[in-house]
Amino acid sequence: MTSPRAAWMFVALVAAVSCSYPPNDDGRCKVGLTLNGLGVLDGDYMDGRGNFYIYAAEPRPALLTLLAYTYTFHFNKSAYGGDSYGCDHFGGWGPQGACSAADSAMTRGKWAIFLLDGPVGQAKPTVAAVCEGGCPNWSPDCKDLFNGSPDDPPILCPLWPNKWQKAQTWRILNGTLLGTQLRSANVTSNCCERQPQECDPCSYDTCSDLTTLFSNTCPPHKPSPQKPLTKLQSDCCQTEGSGGPLPHDICACKVAPTVCKH
Repeated sequence: MTSPRAAWMFVALVAAVSCSYPPNDDGRCKVGLTLNGLGVLDGDYMDGRGNFYIYAAEPRPALLTLLAYTYTFHFNKSAYGGDSYGCDHFGGWGPQGACSAADSAMTRGKWAIFLLDGPVGQAKPTVAAVCEGGCPNWSPDCKDLFNGSPDDPPILCPLWPNKWQKAQTWRILNGTLLGTQLRSANVTSNCCERQPQECDPCSYDTCSDLTTLFSNTCPPHKPSPQKPLTKLQSDCCQTEGSGGPLPHDICACKVAPTVCKH
């Protein structure tokens, strides 16, 4: 029989652990996650819709580097309703995906860093590192990330909380490929804010009037002496094909990059 003191300590422990996670997926790391302690794999991993993070500056230019959690979720017990992550997502949807059976088993239910040789849905992944302790194990309902309605069945995405700062233990694999001698690492993480960009204020009205049926002063075209460009227009507008019924090109804002603020 459990003593009242032991029961109280168990409840307190559960409450403490539960309180380390946000109440819903709005508390996920939304911009980027900075990892330190992994050597060549240190850096900013930028949010890719919450369930994976893309390395901002590739350690190997030919390889896409992702931080992801291997997991498959089925709702209504249907293989046709749900989502997959990590090894279950790479190279095609379903258990194991393009990972080897050993890599799939090693990373299941864990955060890991993968090197991909092509697009996520087609690539064959290589496991670069796997988190053995201290990483979050948090899967809130995330159907809002998939434009789901409140009445839809829950989708339990493995996400990284925005205030998670526990020290972590990672095991490094494929050191030869990475050019590192590390075998294990003590890692810290920080969820970063977005660094404001020059082109953030650019809007449709900033650029739209620079192209007409009779003229185009949108960069890289030369500006008109009668109507000089503002600095925002000069730096942030660009000519694009209309892609529709318009008989002329359109002028649109450049996409402002998302980078971590340090």
